[in-house]
Amino acid sequence: MERIRLQNEKIKEKKLEVDADAEQFAAEQAEIQQRQKAQAKIQADINEERRKIADKKIAQAQRREWDSGKPGIDEDQEGSRGRGSRGRGGMRGRARGRGRGRGRLDEGPGEVGLVPVLPFFVG
Repeated sequence: MERIRLQNEKIKEKKLEVDADAEQFAAEQAEIQQRQKAQAKIQADINEERRKIADKKIAQAQRREWDSGKPGIDEDQEGSRGRGSRGRGGMRGRARGRGRGRGRLDEGPGEVGLVPVLPFFVG
């Protein structure tokens, strides 16, 4: 009789362990599902933002294609980002051809070693 009572207690303990394990598993599954739902919302927001950016880029490209053949379109409207009428510019915005170059005929005698540039070919 004692042996049967001990077996019964072991069975009850096992059942309590199984129930506790099932509750823990259910809680973990609920937590995982909640995290997945939050992650899905974040990913949906990211995808929406990417879609908006892609739509904006497509619209800009179409606008450039549409306006490319039109005369008199201001560059600021085409998206030059405030660079003015000269475009990108090089060397920190300085225009080309403003340096000393190879020399000129009208330069003074202090300029030694400069090659004069003639407007025509002398043969």
